[in-house]
Amino acid sequence: MRRLAAAVSALEGDILCPEPLAAALGNEVTALPPHARALLHPHPQGWTPAPALAAALAGVPAAEQDAARRRLTAAPPHPALAGARLTAFAGLGEWEALARWLAAHPDETRHLPPLWPRVRRGAAGEVREALARAVAAHHAGRGEYDDPGARDALFTLLESGRAAVRAWARVKLAESSVDAGNFEAAEAGLHHPDLCSALAGPPDPWQAAAQADALLVEAALARWRGDLAAATRAVTDPRTAAGGARAELWRGLVAKDRGDWEAALRGLRGVPEASPLLSARARYQEGDLRLRLGQPHGALEALTEAAGRLEAAGGSAEEQARALARAATALRRLGRPAEGLERWRSALALLPDGSWDGDAVPRARLLSEGVPLLLALARPDEALALAAAARRLLARPGPRRPEAAYRTRRTDYRVALAYLTRGVGLPYLQPFAGPATDHPDLAHARALLDHLLAAPAASGDREEVLRFDQWLSRALADPDPRRALEFTGRALDLTDHPYAGAQAHALHAEALLRAGREEEALGHINRAHALLRRVQTGLPGPPGPPDADPGLTAGLLALEARATIRDGLPTLRWLRGALAADPALAPFCPGVWREAGRALEGQHPHPEAVLRALHPGWEPGPWRVRDALVLLETAPVQTGGGKV
Repeated sequence: MRRLAAAVSALEGDILCPEPLAAALGNEVTALPPHARALLHPHPQGWTPAPALAAALAGVPAAEQDAARRRLTAAPPHPALAGARLTAFAGLGEWEALARWLAAHPDETRHLPPLWPRVRRGAAGEVREALARAVAAHHAGRGEYDDPGARDALFTLLESGRAAVRAWARVKLAESSVDAGNFEAAEAGLHHPDLCSALAGPPDPWQAAAQADALLVEAALARWRGDLAAATRAVTDPRTAAGGARAELWRGLVAKDRGDWEAALRGLRGVPEASPLLSARARYQEGDLRLRLGQPHGALEALTEAAGRLEAAGGSAEEQARALARAATALRRLGRPAEGLERWRSALALLPDGSWDGDAVPRARLLSEGVPLLLALARPDEALALAAAARRLLARPGPRRPEAAYRTRRTDYRVALAYLTRGVGLPYLQPFAGPATDHPDLAHARALLDHLLAAPAASGDREEVLRFDQWLSRALADPDPRRALEFTGRALDLTDHPYAGAQAHALHAEALLRAGREEEALGHINRAHALLRRVQTGLPGPPGPPDADPGLTAGLLALEARATIRDGLPTLRWLRGALAADPALAPFCPGVWREAGRALEGQHPHPEAVLRALHPGWEPGPWRVRDALVLLETAPVQTGGGKV
């Protein structure tokens, strides 16, 4: 009974988890005698102390409580013991031992912030500074620069008598300015006299760490200015070696920005799993890169893994939500928008509802990213309502105004997509053909896109991607194919990798088909196919079948069918074989047959005869040829009005 009471008091919590309790006891809970086990009430996570045991805790002798704590601190490393072990070190006041343990097991630092008030009161000198640095670095790694504990730890370091310690803290303050989008303040912070003199002083571990982090802040500022050469110089500076896994992640990010995809993948994969949070972020960035380059299968795998690893490593809710939302986009690209919507809802549930007074940008971003999912499900009115909710949040005052401005532009682009989708009358899913006639919603989409495209082009990789998408959407919104070709031409000028080239050539071919220029269209379709094959081989992917966007492949098959539909039966038989050859195309088959049916009905002189040759038992019933073709190829049924 006394040993159990000592163990429970050492744990300092209301819920007793199995591993920490066993470590504090020095034995498994099952080894306790029955009368002692009866003092533990079952709980989903372990046990809670019975009232009699809870009442006895106040009388536990300090020596027995400390003995239980020492059993905890001496236990072998185990993730389930991390928080209890740090609490035991703090209870013993063994600050140097705590600092040594965290230096050897840095991932356990995430359990230190709740103990910071005790550290601040009990530790002193260089040990307190080392623990303050661990607290500040933990919060900085999660983007929680405004956390009261983080600010207190930083100001503790700024009070240090050592210049290198103060320099490290000043670099973290500059980082916080970058995170808030206050780049001018970050630039000023890097040029603070205290920081400059310390970085020029004799090297020591604090100075080396401050120098490495300062170079990464310089890289962030260079990215903001669009100076990728300067960003590359900063992250490849040998002095960033002290930054460890974080510097490796930044090298991957900057390589991704400058379009060096293989170097980006090397950098991202170079982040060791011994740094769980950073390696999870690297996996997220890899998934985002694969999505950008047209490899949605690999992207979905990486993003799903990243979301799970971020949760396990204690990543912020915002980071987890971002990974889930990008995975939702990958599912949409794979033709699974309903699954994507569920994944997106899981992401949204992780963030507050926006009624609070904090930073509303993360939730607004998620709301905006839900718009294409709803459009892919043919729900444009709901998508417009979602975009309106995102814009309301983005209009609020907050710390990240440049980011909010970018997210507003991106949301307005998605509003244009909603009007485009409603005007065309199709789900926003491949294949998606441009209109033959105008519609008020299309006119409004064009006006929105023209307004966005009239603004001076902002610098940065993501701004270029957004402008590329806007040119392609502007082409799709225009019923005049000659005008549409001007816009796809502008997009072709912006292509920087095979997937972008395949997209632009596909939509250029689509506009040519609307203009009646089938031979030219076939040339661009063939170029798009060739570029899509390069997507499969251009970036090493996970084991399995080639990973290229099946939606774009389906879109190209639909375009080729439109271009050759006057051949009649041979075209449709070829199309059937091409769709059957790749199971990944299955979600897109109804849309492909829809486009083939529209072309057959509109361009072939004898559409009924072609359909009957393809399906000898077909009887027209009440259906048009275009609809009968879709039904026959995707879901053959018997109906009361005749055989489909």
